[in-house]
Amino acid sequence: ISASLKLYKTPVCSMSSNLSIRETNMLKEMDTAKDKEIKLIGSRAAQRIQKMETIINRQLHNASISSFIIDDDIKRKITSNLMQHVANWNPTNTVCGTNKKNNRKKGKQSYEKVRAFWNHKKAEKLGTHLFTPVLCQLYKHLMSSMDQNDKLVLLFIQIKCDLLQEKIKFPRTKSLPLICCACFVKPNKFKRFSEKFLAYFGANIKYELDPMTKTEKINGKSQTKYVRNSGRAKKQHQRYLQCMIQLKQQIFNCHDIQFNIRKFNKWIDSFLDNNRSPVALNQTN
Repeated sequence: ISASLKLYKTPVCSMSSNLSIRETNMLKEMDTAKDKEIKLIGSRAAQRIQKMETIINRQLHNASISSFIIDDDIKRKITSNLMQHVANWNPTNTVCGTNKKNNRKKGKQSYEKVRAFWNHKKAEKLGTHLFTPVLCQLYKHLMSSMDQNDKLVLLFIQIKCDLLQEKIKFPRTKSLPLICCACFVKPNKFKRFSEKFLAYFGANIKYELDPMTKTEKINGKSQTKYVRNSGRAKKQHQRYLQCMIQLKQQIFNCHDIQFNIRKFNKWIDSFLDNNRSPVALNQTN
């Protein structure tokens, strides 16, 4: 994490020579706040990866399949991919022109702004850079470890159900879903992977996202508005989990399982090639 921090650390106070002394000091404080958040992102990502490995290998051990291990260098690449989104964020527009009256607790406000930025991006970035590579490579690991049949798909579904039901607790936080609920709502590669898997193996299972916008006529003109729903992400997380449970119950009744496996294998190979997944695996017996 410290190596990644040095790689992406860029003093924001060097972004412009036209800033006032007050604005330059505010940018320095923002830089400090960014460094604090970057370290937290790296630490929590490492904890998520470790917990995912533990849950996955518990099921693999029960099935007498070789362990799923992500190399330490690859773990550092995953955390670096996450941390760079905060490290590369240019906060200049959020501090330039800020009213002095609203800047009495500058250090605290700076960190709150950084936290708000990352919280807005977190589900998308975790889904794309952490959850997706791990699940894609887990599927490939199972493919190389056992016959390509319904038992392979069933084991993958069981592991995914375990991951979706698992909680994780960080210092000074309540227990949170290991896989963020918002990953099923915000556009990201995990959302796409999950929907594709269900489409190939559970085509008869209804899974949909409630409309996030609605169109209204105001003064004779149509306007699209965002539909606020604080429980949308949690509901979607539970909805997908129920689909996985339903799929687990009916997978042995799928008559064209081999055909679907071949089709999904082609899709996932293309998906990994296009996205150049950074995850490499070591396999131990």
